[in-house]
Amino acid sequence: MQRRLDEICGLLRGGQRISVADLSAKFGVSDVTIRRDLQLLEDAGRLLRTRGGAAAIPQAGEGQGGASNGSFVDRLQQARPEKEAIGRAAVAMLRPDDSVILDGGSTAFLAAHFLRDIPRLTVVTNSIPAILELVDAPGVEVLALGGVFNRQSMEFVGPAVATQLADLKARIAFLGADGLTLARGAQASGAGAVETARLLTAHAQEVVVLADASKLGRDSFGTYLPAEKIHTLITAGPLDERAEEEVVKLKACGVRIVRADQSPLIPNPT
Repeated sequence: MQRRLDEICGLLRGGQRISVADLSAKFGVSDVTIRRDLQLLEDAGRLLRTRGGAAAIPQAGEGQGGASNGSFVDRLQQARPEKEAIGRAAVAMLRPDDSVILDGGSTAFLAAHFLRDIPRLTVVTNSIPAILELVDAPGVEVLALGGVFNRQSMEFVGPAVATQLADLKARIAFLGADGLTLARGAQASGAGAVETARLLTAHAQEVVVLADASKLGRDSFGTYLPAEKIHTLITAGPLDERAEEEVVKLKACGVRIVRADQSPLIPNPT
């Protein structure tokens, strides 16, 4: 088994994406076995699982533009059940012929898992994992934003992102947050991340912040969006006293609050 796991990682060293079906045929084992292998490898931080397969993850290094908040793989595993619930609730807000911006956060990436079946959807993103997730999604048009590649967060940042966004306006944007308070709004963990998040929010009619309960009432490096400009906050997980107080304040400020782990999801309109 260990030899098979090592060989799977070896197949991904070139940076390509590989499918469960291809791996099953190569090793002569079932799809169930391959999916189990991929889960073990993702848990170990050796690859990134995508819909129907896996992709390589660049080695985490020093990111561009400021402090980091852990590698993408590390962040993906933190509060994952809550993030998946948030992703499902976010996608329930979309409809056929819609347009959505996804940032490079782990929660937005998990949302990408659930938007593949929305007809004629346009996705604008600077996230490599989100692009890989949607590469074979029929009916989903992906506009990939290039720029300076941040190996830590696995996203593109920098002035080139602004240039490519110049003539675009999406109906909605899903952005994560490393901190969220009424006083400082939605925050990101590094200068590059703050700058890029500000650019993305400026090109959406509505901004939806995706943040599990651990981020509420906490501060991070810099503000990318004041609280009064947040249309909706989707959150999940147990709220401590500080987070509960912040939710009350944000709601009073006019932010729509969705508890993804408590509220029933509304189906996408057809």
